[in-house]
Amino acid sequence: MLYRQNFTTPEWQILQSSLIFTAKYISLSQKSLIGDFYEKINASYVLKKYTETYLDTFLTSLADYSEYKFPIDIDQFDQPEAIEPPTIQSIKESKIILSKYDSESLEIYKKLIRDLAIETAEISGDVNETEVNCVNTIVEELNKPVEDTKIGYKYQ
Repeated sequence: MLYRQNFTTPEWQILQSSLIFTAKYISLSQKSLIGDFYEKINASYVLKKYTETYLDTFLTSLADYSEYKFPIDIDQFDQPEAIEPPTIQSIKESKIILSKYDSESLEIYKKLIRDLAIETAEISGDVNETEVNCVNTIVEELNKPVEDTKIGYKYQ
């Protein structure tokens, strides 16, 4: 079982960022004016569902954003194309980090990211083509084998 203490601060920030970036990426692809509001509610709901389902200390800690600091100004992004690179990078790096610790936690994380993307896209009830493309981009990255490369900790 993994705990927050297993990770360095930069690793933990990447893991948490991947959740926030995923929700923001999908939210920006929606035509709703209140996307951020729904995005936050949905992200909380999906995380709560996972922490209750898996009863996992790692997921419970991951869902605690009380000390989270954004590595970049996320509000600078107003189009899904703009936030796609840091989203995919954070997912890729999260897979690398988790693969070094625990394969079971990696699989749960991948399911969590996938479900977060899908449920964020579906929250408005009418999934558009842009949302489908964004979800597919995330799922494609999740399905790629883990690359054992150096983690950059910076998002460009």
